[in-house]
Amino acid sequence: MTKLLGQFSGFDRKILVAGEMLELGETSQKLHEACGKDAVKAGIDLIVGVGDEAKALLAGAAEAGADASRLRFVKDSVEAGDVLTETIRKGDLVLLKGSRGVHLERVLDTMRLSFWSLEP
Repeated sequence: MTKLLGQFSGFDRKILVAGEMLELGETSQKLHEACGKDAVKAGIDLIVGVGDEAKALLAGAAEAGADASRLRFVKDSVEAGDVLTETIRKGDLVLLKGSRGVHLERVLDTMRLSFWSLEP
C-alpha cells in the first residue's frame, strides 16, 4: 500500500491514513512497525495511525526517521476524519487503508459533512 502511494507523482503531499490491521494476530506489532518503516521509505508526508495497534505503525515510522510532526495518532476513524478536515488541502493525495472493523469509511463521512456543508 505504501509503495503504491509513494509511486504517484504530481501531488503536493502524500497522506496515509492507516487503520490498525486487526486480523494479524501475534505478528501484529512487527507487521505494523514494518508498514510504518515502508511508509517513510516511500516518502509519505503525513501518516495518521488509527486505533491502538496503529501505534506500532507510527513507532516504526519514527524508527525509520520520520519527524514527529509527520505522525499523528488518533483513537478512531471519526477523529481521523477531523484530522484530515483540518489538514488536507488542494494538491494532496490521501490513501485510506485498514481493517473493515476500523470503519475508515467514517473518515469520508466526517470530511463530507465538513466540506460539502460549506456554501460556495
